[in-house]
Amino acid sequence: MTLVHDSTSLLRRFSIMAIALLLASFMSLGLQQTASAKTLDAPSGAPVNVPAAILYVGCNALLNGNTVSVDFYYIRLDGTVGGRTATIDNGGLTSNSGAPTVQFYNVSINYAATNALYEFNLAANRYVDAYIYPSNWGRDARNGNIFATLEC
Repeated sequence: MTLVHDSTSLLRRFSIMAIALLLASFMSLGLQQTASAKTLDAPSGAPVNVPAAILYVGCNALLNGNTVSVDFYYIRLDGTVGGRTATIDNGGLTSNSGAPTVQFYNVSINYAATNALYEFNLAANRYVDAYIYPSNWGRDARNGNIFATLEC
């Protein structure tokens, strides 16, 4: 897991998406034989890989009034790039048994083979990026949720 601090800019955001799309295009070449049209990331009830991707935030400074939102970028099972935004209003930034968490539901992520990016968008035009590597994910055998923990 890697953390990067810097100022958010429009050019940087487009650069992140361009890199993610490039990675997705390379991955989709290798996934075309096994990918299914039913594995799209969709809240419509389409089959997905995991019920939820949960990031436990052990760095309280990130979610103690500093975080405006958290953007989540990942490679879907069909090789395309997915993006989600968590806020307090949409229920993505929560507390789970007293621990601050960032939660995304119905995610078709190939968590065992690709990196994911959580971008914490902070006040004053700052951000913290957390790259979650495949080896950092755990999977809850009871409910199928994947999870990782971010420490300062």
